Amino acid sequence: SFEYDSINPIGGVPQPLAVVPTAAGTSSVAHTRSKNIKGMLIGVTQVMNQDWLMQVNFSYAASSGYLSNYYKQVSVIESQTNASLPQGDPLYQIYENRPPTRSQRTIYLRNKVYLDGNVLDVTYRYGWDTWGIRSNTLGLRYRWALGDHYFLEPHLRYYRQSAAYFYRRGLLNSEALPNYVSADYRLSGFTGRTIGLEFGTHVSKGNWWPAGTLALRVEHYTQTGGSDPRVDI
Repeated sequence: SFEYDSINPIGGVPQPLAVVPTAAGTSSVAHTRSKNIKGMLIGVTQVMNQDWLMQVNFSYAASSGYLSNYYKQVSVIESQTNASLPQGDPLYQIYENRPPTRSQRTIYLRNKVYLDGNVLDVTYRYGWDTWGIRSNTLGLRYRWALGDHYFLEPHLRYYRQSAAYFYRRGLLNSEALPNYVSADYRLSGFTGRTIGLEFGTHVSKGNWWPAGTLALRVEHYTQTGGSDPRVDI
């Protein structure tokens, strides 16, 4: 696969690590930037026996170009306890800057097992990239057959990732600016948990609709991560 993006943010592309203007003004260095992503996926699906299906995938993606988020900012915070502002108070913001290249790799495993009319579906995904992020995802679904037409399917999903090497929740005003920095929480280390339940029925083909499945799903997602002791919340 190949993806090409032309990026044209409102106000122009900001200068990396420049101070965000507090009044009308601009820190832009260009009107348009671009990025491209090259990817591939190879997989094998194997019938193990009449009740067991196994799948193994490997995917790779290489990104290059402008990979920063032009609307994301990083706070520079007070580092001195005896200053006029409390320690941890934000002084000003700068625009983030991310590395111009990124390689991502993922291994995905899936097993589906038929159990006397019901189906157990277990998945695991491990991902790593050149930004230092390592992620583990575990999924579990169990479909109960309620007669010939209805089913009930609870599902669980657990996700955990480490932070990118340039992720910072905030920068101290006493330290030198790093080459790359971002406070985007999606690049931080965090844990996500999803619990859900789906109820559905198999729909026969009619005059105005095709055959398929009609389902109602509810989910609850929670996310937790570490805190920064330098910042007063």
